[in-house]
Amino acid sequence: MLAALVYWLTRDPDTISRPQFVAEQLAQPHPYQNSRAVQANDADLRQRAAEDYQNADYAAAIVPWQKLYDAGDATTEDRFYLAQAHLYQKNYAAAIALYEEILALESRLYQREARWYLALAQLRVGQEAPARQQLEALSQQRGWKSTEADQLLQTWLE
Repeated sequence: MLAALVYWLTRDPDTISRPQFVAEQLAQPHPYQNSRAVQANDADLRQRAAEDYQNADYAAAIVPWQKLYDAGDATTEDRFYLAQAHLYQKNYAAAIALYEEILALESRLYQREARWYLALAQLRVGQEAPARQQLEALSQQRGWKSTEADQLLQTWLE
């Protein structure tokens, strides 16, 4: 882990391609963090989805989270991890739609994370203009992933 951090901090951004940088950012999925109590009737679905996600079985994780979503019982957290599972299955359109939905919610949960991964998904499918908007918003807010957003904006999207 330390070696990866040293590499990332010392590498020359001009020698790495944008696709390589995006791939590096997607190399480690966002860690699953259950941030709230769940209703008993949904606990089994969420537990199964979380276990599959943590085991990098994203196709399997989609199934229970999609059931919650389809039933109208998905929380912001469920939507975020459903989007993450789609992203790592390369279902970019589904991931993008879910990230955009999260950003439209009144809840502030997972807003920065959704914005970051939305930009990465948009870059994967060649949507540079919308990705730029997301990265600029992250850059202006300062905080989590703002340095990486700055790097993408300055190096590859100018």
